[in-house]
Amino acid sequence: MSMPVPPRIVRRVLLHPIQMIVGMVLLVVLLVASLVTSLLELPTARKRLTRVLLTMATVIGVDLSVVAGAWWLWLRAAVRDRSRPGGSEGWRSDHVALLGRALSRAVACTERILRLRLNVDIDDAVQTHTGPLLVLTRHGGVGDSPLVAMLITTRLHRAPRVVLKRWLQWDAAIDLVLGRLGAYFLPSHRMSQDRREAELAAFARGINRDDDAVLLFPEGRNWTPDRWKDAVADADGDEATWMRTHPTVLPPHAGGASLFLQESPDLQVVIAAHRGLELLNSVSTVWRGIPLTEPVQIRLRTSNAPTDHDALEQWLRVRWAAIDRWTRAGSDESTGEPVGEVRRR
Repeated sequence: MSMPVPPRIVRRVLLHPIQMIVGMVLLVVLLVASLVTSLLELPTARKRLTRVLLTMATVIGVDLSVVAGAWWLWLRAAVRDRSRPGGSEGWRSDHVALLGRALSRAVACTERILRLRLNVDIDDAVQTHTGPLLVLTRHGGVGDSPLVAMLITTRLHRAPRVVLKRWLQWDAAIDLVLGRLGAYFLPSHRMSQDRREAELAAFARGINRDDDAVLLFPEGRNWTPDRWKDAVADADGDEATWMRTHPTVLPPHAGGASLFLQESPDLQVVIAAHRGLELLNSVSTVWRGIPLTEPVQIRLRTSNAPTDHDALEQWLRVRWAAIDRWTRAGSDESTGEPVGEVRRR
């Protein structure tokens, strides 16, 4: 059963201020604790606990800054146009910039604290495309969603239009910023299936601005070794064979992508592949992997996808098989098409 979400007025007036107060208290506690652990870990080289505490403080600090920034944007818009807060022309671009700055700060802190080395390779066709995008990305490891969202907002200067679980509205930053950017929060399961599908189709038809970028994870859930093993055990026939030969991905499904391509045919498909994060898939692997020793590589490529559901399902299998090969062997096959060498931009 999904966690019920309080009404909007309750979230705005009560929940969000409480989260800000609790967040500030936690931030102070984490910073003091990291100072203590840094002294205790002076003889050690990795200083794992200190790095973990500082990373947690960074996440909370960035989250607080996003909420404060969203409040400021609303107040500024209300002063400029009291009859329609949020109606100014720059309302959308201001929130994209706010989100992009926050994610960039988080990545910069991670580079210093965890020694993250991020190599980004975005094809020119992605950067120069002027219509809306449908970004299909692998889902594996800690932090892949924020990294891809950071690239969408800062490198491509687009508004991330995402489909999220409803309970994520408990987080004030997600509720405010992604909600204002037009995210779709999945409704309660009490809603009829027909109505749920109709609402999602309406959302898909609304992806029509040149600076829109829909972010979808065709696997439906985050890859971990245990989930892969469970999926192999539950599969049979060709499905089991495919999964056993592609151990770093879960089988992609075409349902969401097919809906968006049918309802919004102007969408340009972009395949986002990443490697390095799959090594961080549990509490123990994250702990052992601190500080990071391997670079994280992300590649974005345009690709022409069929709109027919069955054809799209097979097309995704080919692309995800290539992502698996690239992840395991380091080949230039992240999208199933020839690409150049990795370059930082």
